[in-house]
Amino acid sequence: MISVASNKFTDSTGYANNDGADANNSITMTVNTVVTQSIQPDLTWIGASGHYYELYKQLYTWDEANSFAQSIGGYLVKVDDAAENTELYNKLANYLTYDDFGTSFAPDGGAASYVWLGASDALSEGNWVWAYDGSSLSTTRTEWGEGNLGAEPDNYNNQDYLALGMENWPYGSSSGSGYGDAGEWNDIDGSNKLFFVIESGGSSAANTALTTQLNSAYVIDDSYSAGQII
Repeated sequence: MISVASNKFTDSTGYANNDGADANNSITMTVNTVVTQSIQPDLTWIGASGHYYELYKQLYTWDEANSFAQSIGGYLVKVDDAAENTELYNKLANYLTYDDFGTSFAPDGGAASYVWLGASDALSEGNWVWAYDGSSLSTTRTEWGEGNLGAEPDNYNNQDYLALGMENWPYGSSSGSGYGDAGEWNDIDGSNKLFFVIESGGSSAANTALTTQLNSAYVIDDSYSAGQII
């Protein structure tokens, strides 16, 4: 986007002409060039709840993902029930590729693939809360991982952040033989860099725009329809 900062046009002698053109049929004006860079969601859908969901394949820590979600008017997804979790998992599993799984993974989560969800017990161990509204998340929810090796959340080495498993963990384990299966939840370290899902209510969360003001001169030759940035 280009916005005009000044509409004073001068000819080659330094005086303004009525049409703003000099003897060479060109005009010079000072403009501000606004360069906008946006982080766009990779997948967007409206869920059964009527809420908007946006998958971002950016590798962020939990804190980074949470801050980004808030900055664009949304929040890291709050999963209200098992049906919403199933819908969320199915959407992601149908979209993400094997290569994606190998990118968004947690070494402390059995080296399996995960996506960040919006809950944590970092403030008080064992007291899980949703970042969106501070409401409690029960550790008895059926979405938590469970298998022959144990059950989640297990707070292994002080794991305080909620993630949705996209693969069974440990990686390569058969269903029910590990700590959890694809589509279930795990508590993992917040420093893992993972994909994440942002939820918003009545409309899609706005994209972050990083704007830089650049001053430049824009020369228009009125014998042509296009200008040239110099």
